Amino acid sequence: MTGSVLEIVEFKSSADVEQVQKAASLLESWLRNQAGFKWRRLSLRDDGIFVDCIEWDDMNSAKIAAETIMTEPSAHAFMQLIDGPSVVMHHATIVLSN
Repeated sequence: MTGSVLEIVEFKSSADVEQVQKAASLLESWLRNQAGFKWRRLSLRDDGIFVDCIEWDDMNSAKIAAETIMTEPSAHAFMQLIDGPSVVMHHATIVLSN
């Protein structure tokens, strides 16, 4: 199956919502310039887990971005706020989109 891919990253942070939101927004320019990027939504669950969802044109675009973000300077502040051991990352092929 080929098609658009949804990247879902769940994580904890000891920072407050505004700090995470501000740091996450620093990535917007970089994300928008990545091949295959469609959109991003950052959410906060009732249990305090952040959920970062990004749609990509395909799995290859998602994987390349996941690899390169680790060395992207604009991602540094955001990455510093993430509790590394709490990270759970999934990729799923979108089968229905309205």
